Amino acid sequence: MEQNRKTTQFMMPYRKEGNVTHGYNIYPSFKLDDGEIAIDFESLAEQIKNAGTATVDGYIGIYFETFRQKLESALQEKGVNSNWVNVDQAMLPESSIDKLIEPFMGDKTSIFGTRATIDLVDYFDTDKLKKLSPEPSADLNIIYGTGAQLASWDGLLIYIDLPKNE
Repeated sequence: MEQNRKTTQFMMPYRKEGNVTHGYNIYPSFKLDDGEIAIDFESLAEQIKNAGTATVDGYIGIYFETFRQKLESALQEKGVNSNWVNVDQAMLPESSIDKLIEPFMGDKTSIFGTRATIDLVDYFDTDKLKKLSPEPSADLNIIYGTGAQLASWDGLLIYIDLPKNE
């Protein structure tokens, strides 16, 4: 995914060496016991393969399709038949979202607007959200995308975020 970066800043390291004893620490961290955290899709696939249902939610800047492809590949290697449901299917059409945000956009000649009082759920058609359901024949059903937890599927909840330097 590095090819998508539009920055000259170094990538955040997987493992941090040394400690900062004073000043600003660009990579703050704390010690975890061995086996407490993993950094690969194979480990995640191993942890969720028998869950039945999982929700993968996260920040809007996440490359969810890339995440899905890599995790699906790792699940397939473990013989898991996974069904993926993109929560974007339940989003309002663009024209409806434009109407929703219009009161907060400010004057057409200005680059400033006002702070929106919109909640994430307001961007979705709640009837469509309710209709998103697991496929009974799949070993593992995964609903994914920003706002996926709004579908209220029972099962594991996985949240993906961006490193602070991205």
